[in-house]
Amino acid sequence: MSTLKPFDPMPKETFHLPVEMAVIVPSTKNIKDPIGEDEFEKRTNEVRRKLIQLFGGNTTVKGVGGYRLEGKEIREDVNMVYSYSKRADWVKNRQKLLEYLQKKKKEWSQEKVGVIWETDLYYI
Repeated sequence: MSTLKPFDPMPKETFHLPVEMAVIVPSTKNIKDPIGEDEFEKRTNEVRRKLIQLFGGNTTVKGVGGYRLEGKEIREDVNMVYSYSKRADWVKNRQKLLEYLQKKKKEWSQEKVGVIWETDLYYI
């Protein structure tokens, strides 16, 4: 853990949220079938609301994901919904997040749902 601080001196109103996570929201179902923009936005908004409920906030970054399927490259739009939290909030709510993502995996017809935790990618 670094002792280096981003500002010196730290402003009194500053607080630190050391745990970083992101849910990768897919724009497909059944591995490669695209969903509509309305459905994609609905998925993203649901994840945003859940992360606000569990950890207090979120930031969404649009991206493009890619993977190989049956020898072909598949590309899809994704939204990465980031959230940051205190360690105690992460420990308290991580199981709720896992259960939510397992439910969404089935609802979204996904083989796996990607989660970034700190700098590591997990497929649930």
